[in-house]
Amino acid sequence: KLSQLPRKANALYNLKFNEYGQLVKRRGYVKHNSQSLGDYPIIALHRSYRQGAEVRELLAVCNRNLYRINDATGQAELIAQLEADDAVFVDFYNTCYILSGKLYKWNGTDFYTVGVTPPASAPTGSVQSGGNLSTGKYLVAYTFVDKDGYESNPSPQAEFNVTSSGSKITLTIATSSDPKVVKRRIYRSTADGGILYLDTEVDDNTTTSVELTKSDLELAAGQILETNHDLPPDGAKLLARRRSRLYIAKDDALSISSLAEPEYFPLELTFYTTARQRITGLAEHGPAMCILTADTVEQLTGYSEDSFALQSAYAPEGCIAPKSVVVAQGALIYLGVDGIYYFDGEVSRPLNTQLSEYLKANINPSYAHLSAATYFDNKYLLSYPKGESNVPNETVYVDLKLGTTGIYSYAFSCFARLDKGADGLRLFAGDPKRGYIYRLEEATTDDGEQITAYDALEPFDFGVPDAY
Repeated sequence: KLSQLPRKANALYNLKFNEYGQLVKRRGYVKHNSQSLGDYPIIALHRSYRQGAEVRELLAVCNRNLYRINDATGQAELIAQLEADDAVFVDFYNTCYILSGKLYKWNGTDFYTVGVTPPASAPTGSVQSGGNLSTGKYLVAYTFVDKDGYESNPSPQAEFNVTSSGSKITLTIATSSDPKVVKRRIYRSTADGGILYLDTEVDDNTTTSVELTKSDLELAAGQILETNHDLPPDGAKLLARRRSRLYIAKDDALSISSLAEPEYFPLELTFYTTARQRITGLAEHGPAMCILTADTVEQLTGYSEDSFALQSAYAPEGCIAPKSVVVAQGALIYLGVDGIYYFDGEVSRPLNTQLSEYLKANINPSYAHLSAATYFDNKYLLSYPKGESNVPNETVYVDLKLGTTGIYSYAFSCFARLDKGADGLRLFAGDPKRGYIYRLEEATTDDGEQITAYDALEPFDFGVPDAY
């Protein structure tokens, strides 16, 4: 077979095998946005699918700016400025979450930080006549609520002593400076009780005076105050989704959101890597969340607070490039310090020994962390910085169906795979220097430049001295 002829890992240059075993030149790419977003790399690119595939948007990050890119024209619309130089996207039903120093949310119209900071001070007030409170000691606290219904943790509690029946408590509460807060909830205990129940809701962020008049009987039918609406950690680097939860990695800690409430991160749902190493890769793989460090692969199994368990897997090498992590054909594939590895759920192994040797000899280790990968056309594509380059400048591939390898002369800083609804199957990529977005496999040239292709076969050994 043509594919079995003797070749080095980099022998196929801008060539690939098609489904008939024939060598064909790869397709090229074209600019999607004719106007650059600036002389900066596209650091993140994401096709956001919300409410299934009914809502589709192409989102890009360049120079800490988040843009919405028009599908037809490539025109960029500035959404917001982010905090950090990196960004990760995850869709959750009708919201796109963006991690960039802070965790943000975008629903196509509104852009806000995730999490509601609780009131800093306790409510103040006085006991007056004219209500249904009986005698006893009452505890009172309040929360802020955002426009999506997410609630802060409570304020410090205030204590009020009611000495005569038929009283009420007149409270003064603070407003929130957070623009997404639209209401506040007031919680109080029954007389001499310790559990706080919802008493009333203030449907704005301007009113500061509230009266509590309900009897204990009415109050006990209200919802109980929750105290685990903790904020996501600031300064985190990695974000992933597993089932109905979000997972955030910061340094050696993995924070997990509440079930089906992705904006609450209870402190008790924080796990640490076994050797307390910094997390360098994060992805859902099969029944587990895979957590990669520079030296290890670990798996978080379980689906509830009482069943989560962290366990180590056998891995000769961990991950050195967060954007190299891809799940494809049942395997978790990533870039290690000495080549590309795949994890099958139990053991991590080199994906292709020859290609790993080629990478070891050519990758710039100082900037290897900027390598970016995707899965497309049955291939694991990895753009990496070659030689003295400080940005990706070459792409290697492994065909997961045929086992063949090769080199593509293009390279990108990030990828976005379009694969739902009317999108069909397409691939977009970000320029590592110049603020452009490209559509791959849609041209015969690379943005107008001819594509050089060749097959550098090794000599044939026929077993006869000096005869090849």
